[in-house]
Amino acid sequence: DQGLNEFTGVFSNVIEWVESTVDYYSGHSEIDLWIKPHPLEIRGTVKSNKSVNDFIRTKYPILPKNIHLIDADLAINPYHLFPFIDLGVVLTGTLGLEMALENIDVVSAGVNPCHGLGLLSEPKNKKAYFEAINEWDNSPKRKDELERFAYFYFINQSFKWPLSGKVWG
Repeated sequence: DQGLNEFTGVFSNVIEWVESTVDYYSGHSEIDLWIKPHPLEIRGTVKSNKSVNDFIRTKYPILPKNIHLIDADLAINPYHLFPFIDLGVVLTGTLGLEMALENIDVVSAGVNPCHGLGLLSEPKNKKAYFEAINEWDNSPKRKDELERFAYFYFINQSFKWPLSGKVWG
């Protein structure tokens, strides 16, 4: 989602993140990279003039054999892809958190909802980003802390908070 540039972390914008990742993994026969742009780029109320897929197709008219685009027009539910994902690589948003809750390791290239808590891999620079992907080990994570955070993030935050108005009079 190109509207998320303020959350890009070690990359200057969404396109740099995607293109850098494609460039790095082009030709890596042991890694298949599947890119699924945010569906709101195509079906949102404010559509992008040019989607992430458009940028990729412009730069790479012929994609390397191990790089695949999932067209947003196909309306594929990302949750249906979870059984096929070894490692999730996201920029931001809740999808990374939801993958982690389903025991999928996640590398977050940007600022995610649980940023700074150590629940997802959050590389501090580009070198560390690629190392996090390359050295993925599928080791056990802090599932109890992740579930606790998810409870407060997804469920408890939706409860009405009556104190602020009273405190500030």
